[in-house]
Order: sequence, then C-alpha cells, then structure tokens
Amino acid sequence: MAEVAVPGVVKEANGILMSAKLVPWEQIASHRDIGPHNILCDGTELTGSVDWDGAWTCDRARVFGVAVGDLYYLDLPRDHRRLLVDYFLAEYAARLWLDLGECRRHALLHALTRVLDRLCYQKGPMKHAMQRNSESLEALGRWVF
Repeated sequence: MAEVAVPGVVKEANGILMSAKLVPWEQIASHRDIGPHNILCDGTELTGSVDWDGAWTCDRARVFGVAVGDLYYLDLPRDHRRLLVDYFLAEYAARLWLDLGECRRHALLHALTRVLDRLCYQKGPMKHAMQRNSESLEALGRWVF
C-alpha cells in the first residue's frame, strides 16, 4: 500500500491533544446511533427517538465533541460547515444555559480526536476526505484558547 502524505495541520492538532488536559464534564446518556433513521418527527417537530439498545452513559464533552467533528465532515462547502458548527454550538449552549466558551473548551479535544481518527482510517475517495478533514482540523485549531 502506498504511503499517503499527511497534512502539516495534523502535527499541530496532535500537539494540541498532547499538551491539553482533559477535564471531565457531566455524565449523560448517549444514543450512539442518532440519525434520521432513529428520529421521530411530526411535521417539522422532533417528537422523539427510537432504537436505544446501544445507548451508554459517557462524558457530555465526548458526545458533544463527536457531534462537532461529524458536522465539520458533512459534504457541504467549507463556509457552510463552519456556520453550521457555530450555530450548533450557540444553540446547544443557549438551550442548556451553558457558557459558549466552556462548550468549545470541552468539545475541542473530542472533536479533534474524531477528525484525526477519520483522517487516519478513511475509506472512500482519499483526496476529498483528506481535504475535508484538513479543513476541519484547521477550523478546530483556531479554537485553541
């Protein structure tokens, strides 16, 4: 198998992970398979979710960070992904009466890990995956406080 050149931003992201201190947040239930196939809607209103057999309890930061990492990976233009993440963060913080900066700090390490994992184990067209994940890492790197 041919070696794939890894973007320099990976080194920066790894440096952030190695120097950061993981601070536990509160424990919450996590569905682990949330998506359109497990969401119940009535018109435009979310009414519930199904298929909780794989649920577990874990740190809110992990659930939140993985969601952020996944939003950065959507097949949308870079600016749209950034706006979507910004909106998600603001809404999450506002609805739970949390500080937006605190949400970013807690989510950062898990979001970086999610993107790095996807970059290392990507299946499918490598060129598009490399570009999307590199852009995600660059955006998350700007979160460092």
